[in-house]
Amino acid sequence: MRKLDPQVGYGVVISLAAILGSLGCEKTTYAPGYSHQAFKEIKAGMTEQQVVQLVGQPLERLSSPWCEAWEYGNESCSTQTVRRWGIFKTRIVTVYYDSAASFYFNDRGNLSFHTGGLFPDATVSKCRNTTDVLTAFGQPKERMVFPAETRLYYSRPAGGATYRATLVILDKDDRVTSTFSFRAWSPDQLP
Repeated sequence: MRKLDPQVGYGVVISLAAILGSLGCEKTTYAPGYSHQAFKEIKAGMTEQQVVQLVGQPLERLSSPWCEAWEYGNESCSTQTVRRWGIFKTRIVTVYYDSAASFYFNDRGNLSFHTGGLFPDATVSKCRNTTDVLTAFGQPKERMVFPAETRLYYSRPAGGATYRATLVILDKDDRVTSTFSFRAWSPDQLP
């Protein structure tokens, strides 16, 4: 009798478990009146009222104001192969910051909050706006602008490992900029 290579056998078992698990563990609760077909009919430029008429009231509506983020720090990245089972490869990509700091400003240039420990707390605590941060730390490594937006959530997890995240993004004028429907890990299932 021919022996099965344990590494190939484990790879097959893990692959089958992943496939079978993915077939039955997506559990999603949708907003009352929601339908996948109606969601597909949402187009960029539609108003929030038109979206609600089409797919009903969302489960949740979250708005975030305009924000500018400045990043300081040194980024390092490494990739390594950890295991190999037959033709299957598992790769882990690690991205980390040796030292970093982020500053977030509102639309008037005032500092809303900061994260990271790159700079001394005593210096950071004196910063109130973009001018103070530039004077204290110089030009940032990266600047990012996040426009004001509203997210309409039409789904949420219903107890499985994954669920179908379904949402509509509106701009500051409450017009559709994009829609998303994708498989997501339930927050309580993340490591």
